[in-house]
Amino acid sequence: MNTLAVFSSGLALALIFCLALAMAVSGATHRRHRRPRAYDSAETTRVDKMSGRDAHA
Repeated sequence: MNTLAVFSSGLALALIFCLALAMAVSGATHRRHRRPRAYDSAETTRVDKMSGRDAHA
């Protein structure tokens, strides 16, 4: 392999590493900031009326 090929393969590996690192950081911050869904009482009442209060999903 010549010098240009070695340089290009190193550059490609560095870009792949940076992409993987960015995805890992993005996933970690996304998971940390996720909040549980707040249900409206009107929404649960509507579902209860459709399926009955004691119906199982």
